[in-house]
Amino acid sequence: MNETRGLLPIIVLRLAEPAPDGDDLRELARRAGYRGLAALLEEEPEIEAARAIQTVSPKELLAAEQRARDSDFPPLDSLTSFWRLDCSAIPDAIEELSERLSKLPEIGLAYQESDTTEPGPVTNQGLNPRYAMGQQGYLADAPAGIGVTHAWALVDGSEVGFADVERGWLVTHEDLAGLAPNLLSGNTTLASSLRHGAAVLGIVAGRNNTLGVIGIAPGVTGPRLSTPFISGAATPNVAEAVLKTLLGPAALAPGDVLLVEVQLPPTFQPAEAENLTFTAIRIASALGIIVVEAAGNGAFDLTDLPALNPASPSFQGYSGAIIVAGMETLLTPTTTSSSNFGSRIDCYAWGENVTTASWDGELPPGASEETGYTRIFGGTSAAAAIVAGAALLVQDLYQQPTPTRPAGERLSPRRMRELLKAVPNSTAPPMNAAPPAGTSIGRMPNLAQLVTALGDVPDLYIRDYPGDTGAVPSTGLLSVSPDVVVSKTSLSGAALAAAFAAGTSEIELGHDNFIYVRVSNRNAVQALNAKVKVYWSKVATLITPVDWKLVNPIVPPADAHATLTVPPNGSLVEAPEIPWAMPNLPPASGHYCFVATVDHPLDPEPLTAVFAAAAVAGDLTPAWEAFFMYISSNNNVTWRNFNAVDFPAPGGGAGGAAPAPFLVSGAPDAERSFDLEILQSCPDAVSVVWELPRRLFRQLDADFAEVRVPKGCRLWRALWPRRYGRVSAVLQPRAELVLPGVLLEKSAQHQCRFCFTATEGLPEDLCTVAIRQLYDGIEVGRVTWELRAGRE
Repeated sequence: MNETRGLLPIIVLRLAEPAPDGDDLRELARRAGYRGLAALLEEEPEIEAARAIQTVSPKELLAAEQRARDSDFPPLDSLTSFWRLDCSAIPDAIEELSERLSKLPEIGLAYQESDTTEPGPVTNQGLNPRYAMGQQGYLADAPAGIGVTHAWALVDGSEVGFADVERGWLVTHEDLAGLAPNLLSGNTTLASSLRHGAAVLGIVAGRNNTLGVIGIAPGVTGPRLSTPFISGAATPNVAEAVLKTLLGPAALAPGDVLLVEVQLPPTFQPAEAENLTFTAIRIASALGIIVVEAAGNGAFDLTDLPALNPASPSFQGYSGAIIVAGMETLLTPTTTSSSNFGSRIDCYAWGENVTTASWDGELPPGASEETGYTRIFGGTSAAAAIVAGAALLVQDLYQQPTPTRPAGERLSPRRMRELLKAVPNSTAPPMNAAPPAGTSIGRMPNLAQLVTALGDVPDLYIRDYPGDTGAVPSTGLLSVSPDVVVSKTSLSGAALAAAFAAGTSEIELGHDNFIYVRVSNRNAVQALNAKVKVYWSKVATLITPVDWKLVNPIVPPADAHATLTVPPNGSLVEAPEIPWAMPNLPPASGHYCFVATVDHPLDPEPLTAVFAAAAVAGDLTPAWEAFFMYISSNNNVTWRNFNAVDFPAPGGGAGGAAPAPFLVSGAPDAERSFDLEILQSCPDAVSVVWELPRRLFRQLDADFAEVRVPKGCRLWRALWPRRYGRVSAVLQPRAELVLPGVLLEKSAQHQCRFCFTATEGLPEDLCTVAIRQLYDGIEVGRVTWELRAGRE
């Protein structure tokens, strides 16, 4: 008989591929050709197989996962691939079956499911004699508490949604009256679970009344409450409880807070130690939900668990959750005797002696559960609830308008996690300012600092065009950043200023080149240790992150980026030069496109991992949708696809022609329809000829001045054999050319070039020619050339 403490007679199975159709695993295995799985299930007819997620349809799951791909936490696995095998009838075979399943090629993962318990309190009936902070000392100013009164002067959490996943709640407690909870998936009748839930809700959202305690975010109403015992099931399903808070009419909105208050026996690890729950939490984070998760009370070093050790090759990745440890209520904090710890922990808070709405011990005769309070609630349950309450206030603070930030903007899960872990210009005492030595439990939030910092968290940006102010979403030009230049020599002072003014993106082989980037900061607090990275690509009308190549990809980390401090209030500052080592240069000299990003813990660069992962998987549709949002929704990334072209003297050079090669590119995922536009600001004396493939030309419904092969391009034309079907189209002078509905095949790269000629000397005023590409009316790429008289 399998009697392993804390484990259930259920095997969680993750197929190697998503399974969006059907609810019969045996039929699915036969249909999909999963011979090993089909044979095992046929041998064991006692196994009852069902989808791991049953109250949310596969179609809804796939839709949620699709939305989640455009985030910091794109799904690693589809929840449609998870199944639960109920082996209650053959408990002695579970271990053997798990091993057999794990060896099958069609199975991505198989493990025995854990039971759940609340991260229970660290009971200390006599109260810790070192505790002298009052009944709600966790609300006090640093160094003892989180400094909640500094936030209360401004917000109460009423403008942020909240959800709690745990085993049960005593929602009729007197200090929760008016909370109006939304019970999404039932409730238990177990007294200990009811008390636990009441204690958690009291910490987070206890009412501001004349009774008992006051919660950290007393304005919260209508919390979504979701138990793992869906529809009265006998065994818990934490992943499904999480998903119930994300989907449906009561779904949390991006920026709302979800608290996960369960742990996994027998070692009492955090809920995400099981892959099914990890996958659901990562979906929540990807959809913008701030997930706060109890670390668990197993006195366990999570670095010993490879899936939760960021330094391990077997690390499962970040779920996006803020994992919280509990501490003793001492001026020199350590973990409580029960709290887990380790490098995956993000924050800590009080793990003992927490006063809240609940009852401890046996209920005296005549006493009522609804009027009870405790002074000894604790463990990571209390700590996680404290941090969740702090997150509610921080989000409510952040969405208040400032001179540089409109009302309603919200922190992402990644930014919230970084804010709670580290605040800029910190002057807090040791308890809040730094991780306690040797304990690996992170940092306790300090709302006194956060109130100051949130008025103006750094908002870094690199301009997309000269008049760009960093406002999001971007509505101006794309790819003409004045803040990225490449030089063939190392520059400084006046020479560097002149290079930015001239704006070159030409490289020269045979020696190191040098890249310079300027960064601005919209807000009123400086950004220390911001990091600039630069990528290069071929010149094209559409450049997605799958085309980007990091400069200096194989170098020590310190040489891969430039580090700088960006002053506040719109100051423009130059990052240190990035030497571009000769071995890492592109294969030929000439004009290239550059993409620069700036990253700071409190203003992270937009992640591009979704594009790389999609490229490896061969599924680029999510990457395209993510890119489409990416280009307008981020101001700390910019493109420079802009170059200055020197004209030869009329009649000189290659027949007086200035060549400008480029690619007209398709989307990386599928054939798509785009609009192309050619914009000119040159006098009639400048002629522009577009050389392009015949197959592209045939799609263009345009009034060209002439279609021919110009003499000035004969030399270059010889490089294109006749079999490629080249066409040369002369553009109408000064005219804006609109080319709608150009169907570009997947990953198309149509080799084109403009040939610029002048019948007389160029005017003193510079002129430009640009070609831009639009998708659904939104510019997704542009190449611009600035024409100027050549040097004598």
